[in-house]
Amino acid sequence: MIPKGLQRKHFTSAAAEINKNGVPTRRKSYRYDLLLNGKPYPPKYIISIANKYLNGVEWSSKKFNAVEAKDYFLNKGYKILDRKEDEDSIGGWAEKFPGGVPPGEYFRMETDDLIELVSKHDKPKRTNHVAPLAYIGLLAYFEAFCKDQFASLINIYPELIISLKENQQDINIDASEMLKHKNSPIQILGFLIAEKYDFGTARKINTLYNALLGITPFAQKDINRFSNILKDRNLLVHHGGIYTTKYLIGKTVLNVPDESRVFMDSLVITNDRFKEDAEFMKGIARKTIRASHDALKRVLEEKGNLDESAISSLFMLRWWYETGA
Repeated sequence: MIPKGLQRKHFTSAAAEINKNGVPTRRKSYRYDLLLNGKPYPPKYIISIANKYLNGVEWSSKKFNAVEAKDYFLNKGYKILDRKEDEDSIGGWAEKFPGGVPPGEYFRMETDDLIELVSKHDKPKRTNHVAPLAYIGLLAYFEAFCKDQFASLINIYPELIISLKENQQDINIDASEMLKHKNSPIQILGFLIAEKYDFGTARKINTLYNALLGITPFAQKDINRFSNILKDRNLLVHHGGIYTTKYLIGKTVLNVPDESRVFMDSLVITNDRFKEDAEFMKGIARKTIRASHDALKRVLEEKGNLDESAISSLFMLRWWYETGA
């Protein structure tokens, strides 16, 4: 049962409280979203909090279900997004993401799996070969995230390619490739363009995202740290971790031997080192999600294209940092 007497002012107050304090994990909605002032909120939680501003207490979630909350708002003329329907529809949000999964959420899942894998092989008295292999995988997943996030932004709003062209980025593609996606060819435009670009360094990533939306995921200190991470990854991939003269040039990281040990000693990726760098890269990914989401939303608002489909896609785009994972 839903309490009687709730009005828009109570829902607005509830939304303001949620904007300030966030949504507890157990109260997040996994299918329906209530749109208030163009922003999605969990319908059940809005009702629970709104009751505080009417009757002084939060309404228990056990007294009603998600469908009742959805129908309640629909009957009052509010807009409700049904993520399941949009996911299944042609041109829905799932088609805008590789594999139908938001890039940030996919990167989080794969990175957390790698962290768990490394943790299971924590054997201090034995050489750990899992951490170096996971380190290589971590960099691969991160580069894929940067490329897929970039592609998804274009899929959500294809007009972004105009900005790329204005910033001297190559947007030429083989148009016949689009015909392979028969339901909605425009939905793969971002994938076709993104696969042309190199997302292999922090500076290249900054350049591309700046050309697309005027954002730069890496600060200068982040660029320096990521460059060292890449250098270690490349040493592992191309030299099995054995130190080379080229690697040691300008290297000031602790525990690196002097040149007398070149081609003799090798790089050691400890479990702690892996976890620290994994968390660093997760932080950059979340920063990229937040900045690209906010920048695209501003563009859509300015162009008058912030419709329900765009709102749903934007919500899923930010799924990782929105859920606080």
